[in-house]
Amino acid sequence: MSKLIDENVRRHAEENNMKQNMKAVYAQSQATSTGFYAQRLSKNNNYIIPALPRLAPQ
Repeated sequence: MSKLIDENVRRHAEENNMKQNMKAVYAQSQATSTGFYAQRLSKNNNYIIPALPRLAPQ
């Protein structure tokens, strides 16, 4: 039972760390670039991916 609890705590800590890293990388990209980025984990484990801006309908 203790192993299961330790595994859950470890997984939660890793997920929390990943979310914090993703937020930091996204904030840095917004501060240093004029591009648009999506805050998603890609299949290549990138925290942000470049995205095309959505244009308003005419």
